[in-house]
Amino acid sequence: RKYNIKLEVLRCDVKGEAKRIKKSVEETARMIRYDFFYRIAYKKESALIAVAHTLTDSIETAVLNFVRGTGIDGLCGIKKCRGVVVRPILKLTKKDTINYCKKNSLNYVNDSSNDSLEYNRNKIRHKILPVFEEINENFQNNFSRTFRLLKEDANFLESLAREKLNECKIEENIYDALFLKDLPFSISSRCIRLAVSDFFLDYKEKPFSGLSFSLVNLILSFIKKGFGVVEVTNNVFLGVFNNIFKVYEQKNVENKKENKAFCFSLKEMLTEHKKDCIIKVVDFSCLSKDFLGDVVCKSLLDYDAVPKGAVFRTRLPGDSFSLPFRNVTKSLKKFFNESKVLKEKRDSIPLIASGNKVLWIEGFGASRDCYVRSGKTERVLIIGRGCADSDKLGLF
Repeated sequence: RKYNIKLEVLRCDVKGEAKRIKKSVEETARMIRYDFFYRIAYKKESALIAVAHTLTDSIETAVLNFVRGTGIDGLCGIKKCRGVVVRPILKLTKKDTINYCKKNSLNYVNDSSNDSLEYNRNKIRHKILPVFEEINENFQNNFSRTFRLLKEDANFLESLAREKLNECKIEENIYDALFLKDLPFSISSRCIRLAVSDFFLDYKEKPFSGLSFSLVNLILSFIKKGFGVVEVTNNVFLGVFNNIFKVYEQKNVENKKENKAFCFSLKEMLTEHKKDCIIKVVDFSCLSKDFLGDVVCKSLLDYDAVPKGAVFRTRLPGDSFSLPFRNVTKSLKKFFNESKVLKEKRDSIPLIASGNKVLWIEGFGASRDCYVRSGKTERVLIIGRGCADSDKLGLF
């Protein structure tokens, strides 16, 4: 009222929401809080979100990250700026701010949850930091110096990653996966994060909070094997296919589950032999003699038996697979269970399908409808990895 500033208040059931989305109360509260801030900020042009984190909060965050497992970036504490979020008192300790309030007769509120040892941050605040202070009463300033040194290293690695990302950029949000594959982890992992960060710079909705270590590792595994897709937030995907790493958005898809499949038409994926992946069609007569009797080669399909409109994608609910030489059709889920395919790998295995009918699965080969048969198959669809596959086929 004194400064004529509009006040907006959000009240919600954080514990109930945490239970619904299966996250901790702390993480859920943070998500709700920042989502609220962003919604208000985007109502006004050039608005900033100023939050009151202190150096003490930054130390707590670094210790918490260290316990959870983190790299250099996680040990640098809290950033001064992140998009429209700024932290103007980050250099001050908690004691500094309390003393300032007392000196200037400013009232402040201490949330009762700050004293509860139910939350991990409070365990660090009330049990670990006091021990640090016993060892060295100047520990907070020492942490500040460590943060500064680590940030110098982190900034150098990020600038190097930016150079490499620019080198492998093919076009907007599309990159050469083979180039990324050969980079050291400290650079390639940062390239992935930067690529996603670049995508979200112009994103009109709530900014993306970043990629977890496990998610970065998953993307790098896709790059290593050449295939895979993952949804990082609503309708935004990271995909690897045919030596390309792509950050992209899919909207207006009627079936939400369908949106989670990495999908390309068969026609647009046909390639010339290059780098380490081939997807092309040849006459059956071109196959080497060694393959004439191998009717279920895992890299071959009967091209003319593939229905028009078939696509390369990952699995979807309702998919089924017909086994060659057996009059048996199984759900893809059951087939993967019986084949002992790890659950965490199932969503990244590429396949060819027409509707929910799976025609080929990487590592398993073609279905009963599309396997290559001597005397019947005229044209062969070849899906090969590396020159070794091409040499075996006797094609190049």
